[in-house]
Amino acid sequence: MAFFGRFPHLIRDGFVPALAVLAVGYFTYHTIEGRHGLIAYARLNREIVALESEKTRLEAEKTTLEQRVARLKPGAVDRDMLEEEVRRKLGYVGRGDLIYQPSR
Repeated sequence: MAFFGRFPHLIRDGFVPALAVLAVGYFTYHTIEGRHGLIAYARLNREIVALESEKTRLEAEKTTLEQRVARLKPGAVDRDMLEEEVRRKLGYVGRGDLIYQPSR
């Protein structure tokens, strides 16, 4: 009977610490695993590094393409570049050119 007399007191005394432990556990879990947690932060940093390297590669490709376009503008046409483009696009072959056709 003494236990039942102390039961409300035990619940009241144990409830606040248990609630505090659950709250700390909840926030710790979401700090690490949550949508904005440490793991997500590390993943986003890896993605940023990958995208920055892709950006650098694409900027280099853009510069190369801009240089090729500049050589084909009227008034500054690079004849070798023009001939290369015509042969590639239209499939023309010049006299003395060697043609390589892979066997099928």
